[in-house]
Amino acid sequence: MTQRVPVAAQREASQIANEGLRLLQLDEIWSTQKQEEVHYIDYEDDRDRQASLIGLGEAMIEVLRSIAGKRDFLTREYPLLASDAVSRNIDRLDIGEREFWDRMKDAVEYIAEHKGEEIDRIQQQMQELGRGGMTAGDLTPRMRGAVTVLVGALLLAGSLVTGVAPPVSAALLTLGATMIAVGWPDLVR
Repeated sequence: MTQRVPVAAQREASQIANEGLRLLQLDEIWSTQKQEEVHYIDYEDDRDRQASLIGLGEAMIEVLRSIAGKRDFLTREYPLLASDAVSRNIDRLDIGEREFWDRMKDAVEYIAEHKGEEIDRIQQQMQELGRGGMTAGDLTPRMRGAVTVLVGALLLAGSLVTGVAPPVSAALLTLGATMIAVGWPDLVR
């Protein structure tokens, strides 16, 4: 008998994927702004820019904690609930079922185990900004890779769970597979 993934589990996975995308976007904004800030270092509106960057750092910490707090759902519950749908549809991709789940689990474990270090790093950067200094300001490559792999896995699994892909699901399937491929090398450095 085919197991259906409960709507609540699909919604939870979707929310986590959205949080991961938000974290990646905040990281991109932070990194871009810090690069541009070199040209504005002595101007009065630097204080506004620094305050905005500190706000970005706070948001990144909040999202990172939230994702790490979903470890059990992501490594135990969701794989059990979604395994039937993924198993039936994974043959459409260039990744095996076991490899898919292993990569997702590796990403989640890395995020959960290293969130403290990452948060400390972001907080140090925020303190430096608060003192008027400059920082590199972004996630470490391994954390960025882990979040990218996780988001990709959730997008891909979500598309497979919904069955034969309408246009949006097909796009998410492709995006998910691409994110896994792009994030993996950074995660396993």
